[in-house]
Amino acid sequence: MANTKRMLTETDRHSSTRLSSVARQDAVRRAPCTGDIYARTSALIEAIDNVAELLTGDREYFWLEPSTNRHFKVSVR
Repeated sequence: MANTKRMLTETDRHSSTRLSSVARQDAVRRAPCTGDIYARTSALIEAIDNVAELLTGDREYFWLEPSTNRHFKVSVR
């Protein structure tokens, strides 16, 4: 294989980001909690996060936002 860098167009970045997002969500949802498949799925998710960092500059691009309740306030005494 040739050792050349490929230039990604904005369309390439958008398509790759969308595909990676779907693959990551599916892997997180369907992976069993133990065993070899879990280890390999974790490696796949790690690789997708690395691709997200290359495409967007943010490794946590596909990570879910923490759920919050805006109406809940903690009282401090």
